[in-house]
Amino acid sequence: MTRPGKSRAASWVAPFYFFVGFSALACGGLDDRNLNVTTGPAPSGGAGGTLDGASAAGSTEMPPGESPSTEGNPDVAGLENEEDDGPRVIEYAPVDTAAACSPGMSNCNSATEVIECGADGRWAEPARCEFACVGSSCGGECTPGSSECLSSISVRTCSTEALWSAPSDCENACLGTLCAGECRPGTSRCASGTEVQLCAEDGLWSPATACENACVGSSCAGECAPGSTECFSTRQLRTCSPEGQWLAATACTNACVDDACGGECVPASRRCDPNSGIPQLCSDAGVWDDQPECQFVCLGSGTCGGECVPGGARCNPVTGIPQTCGAAGTWSNEAECDFVCLGDGVCGGQCAPGTRRCDPVSGVPQLCSATGTFQNQTRCDFECSGNGECTGECNDGDVRCSGDVLQRCVGSEYVFEEQCASAAACNADEGVCVGSNCADDSDPNSTVVSDPTFGCGLSFRVPGDPTGAWLEFASGLHFDTETGIAWIHPFGGGSFDLPSLQAGCDGFELEGIGGWIVPTIDDTRALGAGCAPTEPGGACPVADPGCLSQAACGGCDSCIGGVNSTGRAEDNAYCRPNARICDNIHTSSLCTDCAIPSSWEFGITNGNINPRDITDRITGSYCIRRNFPL
Repeated sequence: MTRPGKSRAASWVAPFYFFVGFSALACGGLDDRNLNVTTGPAPSGGAGGTLDGASAAGSTEMPPGESPSTEGNPDVAGLENEEDDGPRVIEYAPVDTAAACSPGMSNCNSATEVIECGADGRWAEPARCEFACVGSSCGGECTPGSSECLSSISVRTCSTEALWSAPSDCENACLGTLCAGECRPGTSRCASGTEVQLCAEDGLWSPATACENACVGSSCAGECAPGSTECFSTRQLRTCSPEGQWLAATACTNACVDDACGGECVPASRRCDPNSGIPQLCSDAGVWDDQPECQFVCLGSGTCGGECVPGGARCNPVTGIPQTCGAAGTWSNEAECDFVCLGDGVCGGQCAPGTRRCDPVSGVPQLCSATGTFQNQTRCDFECSGNGECTGECNDGDVRCSGDVLQRCVGSEYVFEEQCASAAACNADEGVCVGSNCADDSDPNSTVVSDPTFGCGLSFRVPGDPTGAWLEFASGLHFDTETGIAWIHPFGGGSFDLPSLQAGCDGFELEGIGGWIVPTIDDTRALGAGCAPTEPGGACPVADPGCLSQAACGGCDSCIGGVNSTGRAEDNAYCRPNARICDNIHTSSLCTDCAIPSSWEFGITNGNINPRDITDRITGSYCIRRNFPL
């Protein structure tokens, strides 16, 4: 269809406008309506007509029941091909519901209402459309003039044709259905040199937050906080610029400490402490730190030197002349000694080095040492003469048998001691005449012994026991010939705790012999046999003083389950068969890390070694004397 031109048709009064193309005119549906199609802006009120046929000048009436035609009508011809005109506006007036109509037809009663003709040829009540009334029926996809947000920053509006427009960006944000806000969501700005603000989804600036370093432009940046400082080295400080960048480092007078110049000295420098003379090294913090004290003297540069401690004294190792150490740490000679120079540079001594004598008390030969004191030499077999030489035929106290006569050495000569029943009854080893019945020797493993000081006793030696004999005297004294240790109960019997035993041993004397102590765990292990881990030389690491920690040494495994052939089977105990003391015994070997104060104990009934509370009262309370003179 073509049109020769275009002209503005006559119009009639309408309360709203609807924009269509020419195709809308060709679809019919406007049978009983006067239609005015215009281009450009909507016409103003007062240029219209009425449905009763009265029209303004220049209007064109369309008979009822007919569709508008473009032929011969310059007002509408060619509208569908118009490319340079604005929207076309269809103006509607409310339908005259009193007028007759064709059943089934419909018309727009307003921009948002449709009205239909009933079977009786009368108009029904207008019905509201969901969005808009387009042409002669409800249609469109939105309410004309409404808008909605498609995102936080874009909006679209509903045209008068009830169609959504293309999205458009808001200047800031889109909130609800409109552009609003003070900033564009997702953007940021600097609130200060160190704080940043972010634009939230609602287009409002969020509270300022601190940057890790600086805020530059509109975001956090930089490598440091403006105005902050840090130590660049032990002697250099650098400052952060307003842009959050480190400036060139500057030198400190002494040291850089805690991100500021300070300290009392230059790091790595040295000196001698002016008060103590101890060498000092300046730390990275610019503080003087004491170094290990010099062996001799601290020099001015803070280093150690010299050969001696100022004020010290010695004897020259080559000449023996006394020397003293000066302030510079060097030796200087003093006056030579008459006899001998002692180790501390003092003259002294009691004899000329190399001279000899017999000790006036013990009779032992003595030699004057380089320190000017007499030192014991090897004891003479018999007697020491006045010039320190050995003479005589016997030592006082020695015993021998001359036939059936028992002889004892007195003044380096043998004299009569006792007449034995026979030569066979004379026992020189024990120093007694056998059969004197001074003790009960009914035990087949014992023999009678007699000592001038300690009286009558028995010597025990069990077959199969490779250790030395055990002597037991009526006085309660026990002597182990294997170890040379004497044993005795200081209280004569009873049960005692370790502190009480310690006090008893400290002051104990027997026939004028003192020096008694509480035995160690090594002493009590020397009584053991039959349990390989804990007997002397066994794998158990507990030893005094070598290993006394429970954590490091632990308890040693027991041997419960049987006693081997070397144990005291008759007592069901792990003791040497020769030993007459077989008991759980207090020791002075204290456990170094036990929860309660304890000492290590050798358990005779199971062969183990474990800590025992020192407050336990036990019968095994013995004192020992090493190197006992018997």
